[in-house]
Amino acid sequence: MAVTLNKNTDCCESTCTNTTVNVAGPTGPAGAAGTNGTNGSAGINAYARTSQNFVVLDVGAVVALTVNNATPFMTGMIIFIQDAGYYEVVSTTTNTINAKNLGYAGNAAKDTAIGNPRLIVSAGIKGADGANGSLDVSGFTNAGDIITRNASSQTVLSVDSSIDSTKALFQDNSANKIIWKKVAASGLDGNISLTSQVSGSLPLANVGNGLTSAAAGDVLYWTGTAWARVAAPTSADQLLGYNTGTNAPNWVSPSTSGLVFAKGTVTASGLGTIATDGITGAVNIGSTSTITGTNNRWRLNFQTPSQSTDYTVLLTNSNPNKVDEVLRVHEKEEDYFEIAPNRTFSGVGVGFIFDFVVYQ
Repeated sequence: MAVTLNKNTDCCESTCTNTTVNVAGPTGPAGAAGTNGTNGSAGINAYARTSQNFVVLDVGAVVALTVNNATPFMTGMIIFIQDAGYYEVVSTTTNTINAKNLGYAGNAAKDTAIGNPRLIVSAGIKGADGANGSLDVSGFTNAGDIITRNASSQTVLSVDSSIDSTKALFQDNSANKIIWKKVAASGLDGNISLTSQVSGSLPLANVGNGLTSAAAGDVLYWTGTAWARVAAPTSADQLLGYNTGTNAPNWVSPSTSGLVFAKGTVTASGLGTIATDGITGAVNIGSTSTITGTNNRWRLNFQTPSQSTDYTVLLTNSNPNKVDEVLRVHEKEEDYFEIAPNRTFSGVGVGFIFDFVVYQ
């Protein structure tokens, strides 16, 4: 606002000279916010990614890398290429970096195929190699000596002067050091698990008793003092028996083996009915049944089936009231066999009594 001031310096003057001075008034309310300025452009990443595969060349050779953006890199820079190693930038274009293989330790070998995309970042120059260290080899006198350490310093553990293949390195708890010691059962901790710590097959020579070889089908048995071998059978129908004279197993043929697979004595009525206890001295015989019709016969079921029908059935009539009785094998199966008489089942006449033996 404007204020008028008297400029006279003499208070006795009859006239006044006035001057108008502008004085700022009180601060008014804040004005409305102005329009936001325009956003700046996005910055450039300090890394790049390859967009094509390439193959590693010789150390010192230059490879052209196709990249999404070569702007962050300048000639002379050291770069690290993912999976390839350290390279030096030789030149660049918008989307190409020409880089020289520096051959640093860890760089991929020549002809290694590098896929894409692979990250490229700035790296540093390899530092100078450190000075070679030295190893104190004093105290070594014998081939096989090894370096160890006692409670305070490095020391040499010498092998024994005499060769002993039964010794190994053990920890000596009393002296807190490593020593050579003969391997003994007392020095081993725990047991060997045959299920988790042993694999493969035990060589036959390790069985003992001079056994060094075996053929398919051979059987090992214990003589009471050592292991022995029974060679495989000479024919497919032979069975493994036991010779009580030699106390050893042996292969025998069914016709001469004397191995009884089943046996018993059958007593039946004239109708052919076998009573519940009609078979005495039964071995390996289960249920029985009487079959009538064109061929009257009995079916005797094995408790344990045979592996084949190659068994022999011997029949003997033991009926004192019918000495001329003739019996025959009607059928043989793995589960049963059938016996037929030479007469029909009827209520007239005597019953049946006969013995049977089945050789396997």
